[in-house]
Amino acid sequence: MNTQLFDLIRQHRHELIENLVNGLQQGGAPHYQKIARDLLTTRGTKLVAALEGAVGDSPDALVEHLRKIADERMAEGFDLSEIQTALTLLESKMWFLCAQTTPSREMLLGQLSLVTSLIGHAKDVLACSHSTNRRSSDC
Repeated sequence: MNTQLFDLIRQHRHELIENLVNGLQQGGAPHYQKIARDLLTTRGTKLVAALEGAVGDSPDALVEHLRKIADERMAEGFDLSEIQTALTLLESKMWFLCAQTTPSREMLLGQLSLVTSLIGHAKDVLACSHSTNRRSSDC
């Protein structure tokens, strides 16, 4: 477990969720713009909790969350790029928070690497979940 990164997520949980909700409602994700703010906040809370779990004691928490919601979002008419936008917003805010709060370069590089790895892997899983051109064994 990366204790510093775990604590950072816990301390900035509300900021991460608000950034995610605001970004999705204002950005180029039309289906997210149509969702009631309270539902979007609930979904954002679950995504941040999954990242927190992945940084903590459950490395697969984020991937498991993405697998769970991928089919749900597609059934609701979401485009793959809209779902990926949520992950990109979360990653971007995490990078900002890490850069603002991490005292050493070495620690910062470790935190950024972990955030990028976790979210990058989640994006890969998301793409595999929705790809009609790949066989399941390819993912």
